Amino acid sequence: MSGAHDTNPVYPDKQESITNFESTYELYRQRICRYFSLKLNPMVADDLTQQVFLKAAENLHRFQGKSNLFSWIFKIAQNTVKGSGKT
Repeated sequence: MSGAHDTNPVYPDKQESITNFESTYELYRQRICRYFSLKLNPMVADDLTQQVFLKAAENLHRFQGKSNLFSWIFKIAQNTVKGSGKT
């Protein structure tokens, strides 16, 4: 077995939040990717964008709603750029 399969099932009560996050991804993906293209190497922009949204999805339970969702995701992207050492 390659290990590429999803070992964590998605239960019906969690499906709505995953569907909503997929919509969020489609809504903001290009803006985050463009940010990475401008700040860093455009060749890595897609990979970093996916990393940001993965981190956001994993930590969505920490989002407190004190800002809008895009601001929170964009802050993750900014921290990713800072972590790359190229600001």
